[in-house]
Amino acid sequence: AAARGAGDEAADPPRAAGAAPSAAGEGAAAAARPRAVAPGVAEPAARATASSAAGSDAMPAVEPPAGASGAAARAGAGGAAARLGDAVARNPAGVADAAAARCALRVDTRPAGVAVQVAGARAGVTPAALDVPCGHVSVRLSHPRYAPVARTVAVEPDRPAVLSVSMQRPRHKLVVTSKPPGATVQVGGRRVGRTPVTVTVPGFQKTTVEVVKPGYRRWRRRIYSRSPRQRITAALRRAPGGRDGR
Repeated sequence: AAARGAGDEAADPPRAAGAAPSAAGEGAAAAARPRAVAPGVAEPAARATASSAAGSDAMPAVEPPAGASGAAARAGAGGAAARLGDAVARNPAGVADAAAARCALRVDTRPAGVAVQVAGARAGVTPAALDVPCGHVSVRLSHPRYAPVARTVAVEPDRPAVLSVSMQRPRHKLVVTSKPPGATVQVGGRRVGRTPVTVTVPGFQKTTVEVVKPGYRRWRRRIYSRSPRQRITAALRRAPGGRDGR
């Protein structure tokens, strides 16, 4: 019996030692099994587990749920629209009156019959009494034989505005030559140089041009300039006795 007891005691330690590895194996298996986590942190937790397995100390940051910034932007836009709607609801008549405000503008020119454009749209010919939007209005005046004019007019309610303009002739270039050259040129009684010479004259208006050279008759013409650039040639004739003729 003593021998059997000793044998039993000797046999017990191996069984106890064998039991310890079984517990360790069960713990490792439990650690290997995936744990249930919340949906929002499933992916970061998986990355953390992978990093730990690789021996890395860095832990990935948990990102905020997608769409948070978009929701905030939509909320801000909705608030702005609501505020605008409230302003219109509080004063609908004022908004309509501001959009429909009209003012009176009269346009006169010398001479009359000049085409009028307001904000790029044809509005009639002078003299013209116009109904225009209140505020600063752009006006353009045009005529085939006068230089165009552009003005900005401040028009106020209950105070008719008047725009009065004296139209000016356009400036044309006139090239004067002579045969023989080197003659003195006068335009409107004013000396402007010797031929060949280019001078500036009023367009669509008669201008007196004189060409003088010693030993030749005086050349005189009334020139009506129809184009922005025109050319004339004075054919000089010998004066009797070799003196300047009249």
